[in-house]
Formats: sequence, structure tokens, C-alpha cells
Amino acid sequence: MEADSESYRIGDGGDRMKHLWKGLFPYRCELEKEYAYAYSKEQARVIMLRRLAKRHGVHPSTVLSMFPAGGGNHAIEMELEITEDT
Repeated sequence: MEADSESYRIGDGGDRMKHLWKGLFPYRCELEKEYAYAYSKEQARVIMLRRLAKRHGVHPSTVLSMFPAGGGNHAIEMELEITEDT
């Protein structure tokens, strides 16, 4: 499964699994590394950037605008793909 895929269905109930994502963000002259469990890359980006904003005491919209979806100034990759054997 590709790292960019949002989610997939498993088992009979169609349950979705959250995956572990890793994000790297250059922020205030440092490279911030953040991890999040999320269904999709976009959801992981929002979760990580909200945490980053809280840690630095700024409004989330400030950080979200610095790292737009699809922007080339950060990296988000699937660190661990969670699957369930049926």
C-alpha cells in the first residue's frame, strides 16, 4: 500500500485503521519532528501542526498557513502501517 493512501478497509465490519505518521517541519531555525496516529496524511498534518502551535504558544492558523497541504517545505511520511490479520 502506498504511503499517500488515506485508509483502507479490513475485516467484515469495514473498520478503518489509524497509521503512524512522521512529520518534519523547519520551524524557528530548528527541525521539528512530530508523530501522530491518523487515518490520512492530511489528518496527520493537521494534528501535528496543532501540537506544534500549542508547544510554541501560537495560534494554529499561523502554523497551518506556514505549512500548507502539498507544500514543499515539510515532509510527512507513513512511519508504520497498521494492519489486522483476518
